[in-house]
Parts: sequence; structure tokens; C-alpha cells
Amino acid sequence: MTQLLALLTAYGAVAIAAWLAVLLYPHRIPAADSRRLPDRWRWTGGYLLALLAAVGLGMLEARDWLFAADTTPGTMANRLLIYAPLLAFVFWRRSLAAALLPRRDVLASLAIGLAFAVLALAAWFSVIGPQQFPAFAASITQANTVAVALRAALFDIALGTWLALLADGWSRRVALAVTSLATFAAHIAFSLAGGIDSGELLSALTAGAIALGLFSAVLATRNVLWFFPVHLALSLALAQAG
Repeated sequence: MTQLLALLTAYGAVAIAAWLAVLLYPHRIPAADSRRLPDRWRWTGGYLLALLAAVGLGMLEARDWLFAADTTPGTMANRLLIYAPLLAFVFWRRSLAAALLPRRDVLASLAIGLAFAVLALAAWFSVIGPQQFPAFAASITQANTVAVALRAALFDIALGTWLALLADGWSRRVALAVTSLATFAAHIAFSLAGGIDSGELLSALTAGAIALGLFSAVLATRNVLWFFPVHLALSLALAQAG
């Protein structure tokens, strides 16, 4: 429960900071190109097919039918293979904007994300305990850090693709509503496996609210790249905490 509280605190702090940046410095974060989808149902169908293919490949990995997952290269190969259909979808749309990736000022986006990541880690260790930081710092040099970074990057590209599809095909409100509800539903489904109570319901509602804040900030900036350092930092912290 402590790790969940730390995760919610960290992402919540980033959501607030990101929105402050959006409101106070609206053009500081580089934005991906904006475009409308004239045939949104065709693109949505293509994305869902790519998603089903990715889920199917994930099921094959769970049955050990892909590359050996007991090594870092094998784990990375599996991640690339699983996300390949979604990457192909981005290639099909022929635009980095299809994944909310800006064409320029990449380093600026990553630098802003790094600042947010420092904030996220400060919030995380304020809950977990600052005495855990040396172990976290030592864990960054381990070989599996590259695999964690690849997994975070691929997930963020998939997230950006989904948000861009809904925002460009329908509206930003639709993208926020659908994605936040999906996050809430996933949290509830996970909680039901162990028997849900009022505390679990509250954490699910909190997770949904924080997801709404994060996703809305990503959409407001039309840039998922700044979110990557945050996601990576907290993924590494969570992996180290066990």
C-alpha cells in the first residue's frame, strides 16, 4: 500500500506541475503537429487490430513461446516484437504527430521531462523514505535498466498514439474521458482480484483523477516525450522497491 501511495503522490505532483507549466508557460513545451483525421473509423479499426496483435504476442510471451525472457536481450526483443504492430500503425499514419511526438526540440522536451522526473522522485522518496535513495541510485547501473527504459518508451509511444487518435479523430474531451475511464476500470479490475474495499475504491478514484490530470497535460502540450523521463524514473523506483 505504501508503494501505491508513493506512486499516486509522485504522479499527482507531476500532473500539478505539468499543468502549471501549461498555464504559465503555454509555448515552452514543444508541441507535435495537429491534424484532423478525415476517416477516423478506419484509423480506429487499424489501431484496434494492432492492439489485438500486440495483446496476442503478449500472451505468447506469457507462455514462453517468444524469445527467452531470462536475459536482458531476450526481454528487449520480446518488448520490440510485442509493440511492433503499434509501431507499424504509427508508420502507417506517416507522422510522428500520430504518437504525439514533436519533430523538433527533442532535447528541450526531454530536459523538461527530466525536471519533472526529479520532482516525481522527490515525491516518491518523501513517502517511501529518503534512506531508500542510495539503493535506487545503485540499481540504475544494472543491466536491466536498458530493458526498463525500452519498455517505458514503447508504452509511452502506444499511449501517445491512442491519445492522438481519439483527440484528432474525435476531440480532446473524448480522449480524456475514454482513457481515464479505462485507467479507472483497470484499477478496479485489479482490485477485485483481491476483494475490493472502500480503501481500494478510493485509490481507484484517485488513480483515475491523477490519470485525467496527466493525460490532459499530455494532450494540452501535444507532447508525450516529456512524460517519458517521469515514467522511466518511477518504473525504476518501483522495480528497485520490489
